[in-house]
Amino acid sequence: MIDGFCLYRTFYKFETHCIESSLISTRDAIMDKENWEKILSYMEKLCSLHEDAICNYEKCREFASRMADFITGLEDIRCYQISDMAMDALGYCNPKVASHCETAHSEKDRLEFIRQRIMSNLKQL
Repeated sequence: MIDGFCLYRTFYKFETHCIESSLISTRDAIMDKENWEKILSYMEKLCSLHEDAICNYEKCREFASRMADFITGLEDIRCYQISDMAMDALGYCNPKVASHCETAHSEKDRLEFIRQRIMSNLKQL
């Protein structure tokens, strides 16, 4: 296990994801294919949740909470590059009651960029 990484909440009641042994070095941490696959899977679930949250205040708040948990987990395993990008995306998230998200399109683009970066890291293995 790398620094005890576990996402503190499960996503849609899925099992808690723990990231274990490492084989390849990134800028900040050592990661293996399995770790990147778990991070990618969680990121894809966040993207899906964001799509559902665009016109739903409660889901929007849930997305923000899950994204914060994701960032915490990334920082726990010292995956700072992805964590910083996720933090930037979360900074633009501003749940509003009874209103369509004004930044939904740009937020979707940010999430897709993060997903692509994770996929790029996975392909390097």
